[in-house]
Amino acid sequence: MRRPHNIVFVFLIYAVAAISIFYRQGMLNGDVYFGTGGDPSLYIWMFRFLPQAIIHLDNPLILAKAWAPYGLNISQSTTTPGIALLAWPITYFFGPIVSFNIISILNPAFAATSAFLFCSLYTDKSIVSFLGGWIFGFSSYVFAAMIGHLQVEFIMFVPISFFAIGARSRNQISHGIYIFILSFSLIFQFLCSLEIFVMESMFLFLFLIFKKYNEEKNIKNIFIMSKTNIILGFFISYMISVLSVSPIIYIFFKNYNKIPHLLQDGSLYSTNLANLIIPTPITFIFGKWALPIAQRFSGNFSEEMGYIGLPLLLILIVAISSLRRVDAAKPLLVLLSAALLCTLGPELHVLTSTIIPLPWAVVGKLPFLDNALPSRLMLFVMLAISGLITLWIDKLAKHRMAAQLSLACAIIFTLPAAVNHDVDWWESHVPTARLFQGATYKKFIEKGKIVLFLPFGPTSGDAMFWQIETDGYFRMTNGYGNFIPPEFAKWPAARMLELGLHPPGFSSAFNDFTKAVKIADVIVPRKQLPVWQNAFIKAGWSGKTVGSMTVFRLPRNIRRGIPSVSSETSSLAFDRLRIPVMMNGQSVRS
Repeated sequence: MRRPHNIVFVFLIYAVAAISIFYRQGMLNGDVYFGTGGDPSLYIWMFRFLPQAIIHLDNPLILAKAWAPYGLNISQSTTTPGIALLAWPITYFFGPIVSFNIISILNPAFAATSAFLFCSLYTDKSIVSFLGGWIFGFSSYVFAAMIGHLQVEFIMFVPISFFAIGARSRNQISHGIYIFILSFSLIFQFLCSLEIFVMESMFLFLFLIFKKYNEEKNIKNIFIMSKTNIILGFFISYMISVLSVSPIIYIFFKNYNKIPHLLQDGSLYSTNLANLIIPTPITFIFGKWALPIAQRFSGNFSEEMGYIGLPLLLILIVAISSLRRVDAAKPLLVLLSAALLCTLGPELHVLTSTIIPLPWAVVGKLPFLDNALPSRLMLFVMLAISGLITLWIDKLAKHRMAAQLSLACAIIFTLPAAVNHDVDWWESHVPTARLFQGATYKKFIEKGKIVLFLPFGPTSGDAMFWQIETDGYFRMTNGYGNFIPPEFAKWPAARMLELGLHPPGFSSAFNDFTKAVKIADVIVPRKQLPVWQNAFIKAGWSGKTVGSMTVFRLPRNIRRGIPSVSSETSSLAFDRLRIPVMMNGQSVRS
C-alpha cells in the first residue's frame, strides 16, 4: 500500500475548508478571539508568557506572572504548553491572540490531515483517505471542543500515534522510525493535554494488542520479545516520553495531596445515547430544530460531542457488516466498541432516562481517569469510524463511486452551525477598558508589582486578558484553572473574595492577606464596585476611577502598621471575631 506523497496539498484543502467555515472579521487583528467563555484566556495567556519565560531563562514550569507570588503551575491547570511552543513563531510575529485564532481555526485541518495519514494505512486511494480524514477532523467532537477547550480540540497527535503502530505492523516504517514517531507524538500529546494522553494510552495499548494478536493468531506469541518487537518498541516509546516530560510529572505530584482530586463529574459529562443521532445547536442541519431535545442532555453543548448523524451511522453499520470477517478491520472494531462503551459514561443515558450501569463506573475510578470526561472519548470513536469506512470503501469492487458520494452527502449533515456566519458560538470580542488602553495603566500601576483583580476565583474575570494587554507589565494574584492554588485557599480573605463576602473581620483579614502576598493594588470593575467599595474603604484603601475600572491602593503609613502574620494566625483571628457574631444570630455579610 503506497504512502501518501500529497499530504501538504491535502492539508491545504482542509485548511481552506476550515477557514471558510470558521474565520470571522477581527480575528486577524486581535479584536476577536476564537471560542466563548473564559477558558480561551488561559490558552492565549500561555501563548504569550511561556515563550517569554523560556527566553528570559525563568522557570517555564511555574510561571511567575499569575497566581503571584507563588506562580501558575502549568501541570495543575488545563494549560497547553505543547501548543504554545508549536505556535511560538506565529506568536512572535502576530501576538498571542492572533496566534491563538490561527491555530484554532486551522485545528480541524491539522486533525483531518493526521487522520488522512492514518486512513492511508487502509487504502492507496487519496480521495478515500481524504474522506476518512474529514470524518475525524471535521467531526462534531472537534466542533464542540472548539467552543472553548483547546487542550481537547488539538488532537492531531492522536492519529499519528495510531498510524505509527499500523505502519510498523505492516513494515512500512523501520523499528527506529516507529519509536521516534510514537515517542514524538506521545510527548507532544502529553504537553497538549494530560487527560487525552491518559485516555490515548489506554486505547492505544488496546489497539496494539489486538493488532498484534490479529497477526500472530496466538496469544502466546504476542509477548515473545525481540529487538524489533512492536510491543517492546511501544514500551520503549513510553519510557522515552515519560523521561522527556519528567520535570512536569515531578511538579504535578509535588503538591498533589494539597489540591482537590475530584474536579469533574463523569456522569454529568457523558455521551447521551440519543446524541448519536440527535444534534445540538452547534450542528448546522437540524441543530436548531433539535434544540428542545438536545437541552435534555446533561452537561453543556461544548461537551456534547457524540453526534454522528443518522446518514453516517447507517453507512457505518453497512461497513461493519461487510468487514466483520476482514482481519484488518478487527482492531478498529475493538477500538470502536471499547471507546463507544466508555464514552457513554458510568450509566447509560437516553435523553433524561438512566437505564443501566456501564463499565466506566469502574474504569473511571482508576488513577488519572477519575477526572477524565467520558464524553471526550468520542475522539477514539470517530478515529475508529474513519478507519473502518475508509477500509470498507477500499474493499468495494463495485459501487465505490456511489459509496463515496453517499459518504460525502452524509458528511454534510455533520457540518457545524458556523457555516452560517451569523452564528457566534466560536467567536468572542476581546474585552477592553480605558485603563489598559495605551499606557494609561502605567500612571496607576508600578512595573513588576502584584495586582489583585476582582472578581477573584479560578475561572473569574478578565485578568488574564489585562495582563496580556500590558505584555506582563505587572504580576497578578489572579490566575485561571479548576481551583485556587492551596497557597491562597488557606487564607480566609482569599475565600471571602472568591465567595463575594465581606463579613465582620474582613478588613483585618484582607489586610493580612494583601501584606503577606505583597499586593500593591486592587482593581475593581464597575459591576463589582457596589459589592466591595465600602469594604475596602473601611479597610483603609482609597480608590481612583479610570473609565470602568477603579484602582484601590493602601496608603504606605497604614500598610507599615499592619503586622506580618501567617495564614493560620489570620484564620484564628477571623474565627474569633466571627463566632460571637454567629452566636448572636447576626448575618455574616456586612
